[in-house]
Amino acid sequence: MVSAVDERVTVLVLAGCGTGTLVRVAAWDPDVSTAYLQWLDRYDPGHFLPSTQSRRLLLQHGSRDEVISREESLALRRLRADSDWREYDCGHGLETPAPRGDRRTLLVEELLRG
Repeated sequence: MVSAVDERVTVLVLAGCGTGTLVRVAAWDPDVSTAYLQWLDRYDPGHFLPSTQSRRLLLQHGSRDEVISREESLALRRLRADSDWREYDCGHGLETPAPRGDRRTLLVEELLRG
């Protein structure tokens, strides 16, 4: 949320995120109200992406993610078509060496540019 309003955040990594996920998961409950789903949508990551291309964005998705669908991750990417997209052979945690290394590399590059 901070990255959407604070331009000091110059690089952002969203790992295991999608747009529409919160509402989809909450809707599994047959007793959930429309009002609650609308309230929950306010916290969707898609509403908080930094809007300027001068701020780097890396979106990471695990191809075996059991929570976030690939379609939800790609929907998030379409909101910032200039973002970097990486998909890995892992689950939701994205705690394997490749995604961790990509996050580290991006953040170190940004610190060195600073």
